[in-house]
Amino acid sequence: MAADPSSECQLTSRSTETVNRFTVVLLLFVLALGIFVRVWKLDSWPPLYGDEATPGVGAMRVLAHGASHAQSHRVYLSSLYVLTQVPFVALPGNTIIALRLSSLVYGLLTILAAYFTARRLWGPRAGLMAAAAAAILPLSVVMGGRIAWEPALAFPIVAWALYFSVLAWQQRSVVAAIVCGALLTLGTYAHPAAGLAVSGLMVGTLATGRVRAHLRQGAVVLLVFAALSFPSITLMRQLAAGGSTNTRIFTHALPEMDKQRHIATFSPTAIGTNLFRSLDHCTGAVTAQHLLGSLQGPWSRPIKLLRAACVGLWLFILIVAFCKGTAGRAMVGYLAGLFAAAHVGNPAFIFLPEKGRYILAVAPVIPLLVTYTMQYDGALLTRLARPAIFTIFAMWIGVAAVMLSFIHRDITGTVWTMTTSVGDPNKAAAAYFTRHADTKSDLVLCSWWHYWPLAYYSSETLPVFTSDLVIFENEDVVLPESTSKRKVWWIGSGDIEPPPFAADLVSLWPASGAAGRCYTIWLAREPETAIKWAVDDYLKRLAQREERLRMDN
Repeated sequence: MAADPSSECQLTSRSTETVNRFTVVLLLFVLALGIFVRVWKLDSWPPLYGDEATPGVGAMRVLAHGASHAQSHRVYLSSLYVLTQVPFVALPGNTIIALRLSSLVYGLLTILAAYFTARRLWGPRAGLMAAAAAAILPLSVVMGGRIAWEPALAFPIVAWALYFSVLAWQQRSVVAAIVCGALLTLGTYAHPAAGLAVSGLMVGTLATGRVRAHLRQGAVVLLVFAALSFPSITLMRQLAAGGSTNTRIFTHALPEMDKQRHIATFSPTAIGTNLFRSLDHCTGAVTAQHLLGSLQGPWSRPIKLLRAACVGLWLFILIVAFCKGTAGRAMVGYLAGLFAAAHVGNPAFIFLPEKGRYILAVAPVIPLLVTYTMQYDGALLTRLARPAIFTIFAMWIGVAAVMLSFIHRDITGTVWTMTTSVGDPNKAAAAYFTRHADTKSDLVLCSWWHYWPLAYYSSETLPVFTSDLVIFENEDVVLPESTSKRKVWWIGSGDIEPPPFAADLVSLWPASGAAGRCYTIWLAREPETAIKWAVDDYLKRLAQREERLRMDN
């Protein structure tokens, strides 16, 4: 007896509908998980990071003294992020959540940008998949989600710039191109690494083979960026003031790296290493190390092997996307252009987990890339790429799960975001010194990652000094005078090691989940000796910095 064709069609239709519903539910789950890992215990985990507290202190200065005091702590950063933090700090006060509310907002804006960009290109279901990928992508969660620093603002700006670039390319709209250029320009005022998106868009356009069709829109984007971006304005000011420019401040490369730049720029080993590290950040395990610490114990080798395998999967996904069509070539070209510009600017641009912020312009493209590659077209390469993308998604979910376990246990693996038996040690130390130190005559010595949180939590009422202030070019430094101080305190973190002068240990808070690590407070036996060491160390570092500046010129 012959089968009823209509019944077979109905079964196929129901099966397809079931798969579609399951896919939508799965994507909604991933989206919810990505948002949850950004939100849970945002007011306490990780403890306040020095790079978060710095713009927070700047925002408090604006609230106390006016907008004329709005400035960043480094010359390669504008005051934009400090100004955006002012309304967030104004209401809740000097708390962690006051600083991180902005990052939460920026993270949600990045997810929305991924949704609307993919929806415009491939439809609503693709938009949902891109949003889920943007929500769970560790590079976005860590660098642009849970940490309140300048890169967090750059993430949504670049993401929306890409949306308007798609609009400009699709409709050949000059207005959309102007908006795209303006957003990319604004992104450099948040963080200079946003400017790498321009080189990415240039190479991406070339890779499509349709340069003539988009020449006008591309020229508009370049003109707006070249005329108004923060690096352009800064370099023009340098040229007007001294007749020369220093581009090194925007590459974060030290003068001694000049030789490395000339040698390593075209070294296959250096190129391969940086490419591996960049793709490794797209997987996310190394990115999470910025908060979780380096791998320990029996998991170290298996995870490293898995990371290496995922880099291979990324290379395969890039090949499939490039071969699949114009949009794929544009995205692969974008990533290639961005990587080339970053590598040439500073061959050591991504040698540490926290340097993942320098490839922030990569993050908005990754969700679009995996969404596009997943689009079924019947080709063999696409069928092979799908398991690779599912594996990457599984890695992202795994990283999120590990982060959630750390958040649940209130532990981190790094010295600068250490959790202790009293919670945030810098907050506890600020309260400790408020009770035990004389804010008019005592002095607290510490490292920079303690200096800024203490200044933030105490509203700059504590007399704190660090020789690390030499690296913050825009900070006015007042050297402490030994004759005016009654007691000198020292803060240490990590292993129990005494300060470089005679001192007594007065308080110790063990680190959570890290045997042997602790947060310590010491009291100097001879205050004048301690202050002399701090001043001498600062002057030594200042002399080294001035020597580097002479090398620049």
